[in-house]
Amino acid sequence: MVDAMGAKSTMLQSNDLVSPGKSLIGYPPINLRGAEAEPDVPKESYPICLPNPSRPQVKSGDRALRILEYFYTVRRPAKAYEIGDALGIPRSSAHELLHTLVDTGFLTANSATRTFFPSLRIVRIANFVAPFYFGETRVIDLLGALKDETGETAAVSVRNGLHMQMVAVEYAESTGPVFATEGSIVPILDSAAGCGYLMSQSKECIVDLMRKVSRRKSLTSADPGCVRYLSLIRSFRRQGFAVVRMVPELTSIAAPLLNASLSDALAIGIGGDTDRLMPNETDLGRKLAEVIARFATRSV
Repeated sequence: MVDAMGAKSTMLQSNDLVSPGKSLIGYPPINLRGAEAEPDVPKESYPICLPNPSRPQVKSGDRALRILEYFYTVRRPAKAYEIGDALGIPRSSAHELLHTLVDTGFLTANSATRTFFPSLRIVRIANFVAPFYFGETRVIDLLGALKDETGETAAVSVRNGLHMQMVAVEYAESTGPVFATEGSIVPILDSAAGCGYLMSQSKECIVDLMRKVSRRKSLTSADPGCVRYLSLIRSFRRQGFAVVRMVPELTSIAAPLLNASLSDALAIGIGGDTDRLMPNETDLGRKLAEVIARFATRSV
């Protein structure tokens, strides 16, 4: 895409990612759970971001975390049957699990109203974690500023194995394909979030990831697929942001957000309908870089 000044932004398109049975680097793509489950469903109808498929879930642990997320969503005390019905948990199981969370101090129970609510223990844990992510609300403030100044949905992602996982999302009012949901994942090599993260990583780290994804231990940086991918990441670094179209109707733009506290980077980006973003992707990428720069100087 060429902007008014004649500068051309480097972009990764869907043809590079899904040309017959291959991913960007020329090897079989990561097999996400569900991609083979319904062979009669067109590929275009799969979710753009999928739940983490990497290992079987422990049912009780999954339910306990979903209960805590339920309170984050509703932001009020709730009764056991409300929680169970909303999360699809049998009422008897919900009742037992809620009282286990009360017994361990993560929830409080009001016997008069028969409602439950998160306890101060969760606040203490959150206060401990917050400084490792730039402070109590700074990342959320950054996402809000990015959403307001671009008009697009904004998300922060962290590396999770061979994937990037969306951990915070600020949704724009614009319509179009779902860019991200909190907790969902995308392949690290074949996504804007992944490319944005890898802009901060060494050549050795990137090649090691490509070995793991391709399952080729002998892969070196001289391999044609590696040469091509490393060249792409260098181009993204020069322009200051990554542009990826995982599917034709969705464009995503991302950049790294350095995090010295955790000795690693996050990825922050925006995404939305290609018809809306494509004419402005260079300007949007520059806006992303500007917002990150303000954040780094604590002026967001």
